Amino acid sequence: MDNNYVEGSNHTITKTDEHGNTYQTRNLENGTSHLVLKNFPTKEFIFDKLLDIATEINFINLTYYWIVTFKPIENT
Repeated sequence: MDNNYVEGSNHTITKTDEHGNTYQTRNLENGTSHLVLKNFPTKEFIFDKLLDIATEINFINLTYYWIVTFKPIENT
């Protein structure tokens, strides 16, 4: 489970690198500013990563969050 990017609900994406990773700038109460890696994976990306290790993959996409459930493939 993780959050989706929803305009106005998340920190703005301030940078995207050459690999497609996205970053947000987070300002702390002490006045420091930090660039934080924060990706928002798609359903297709999640399925691609799980196909070799799981079955019964279920992706639930809500407005603010996504949830994935699956059954791990047991090693024999």
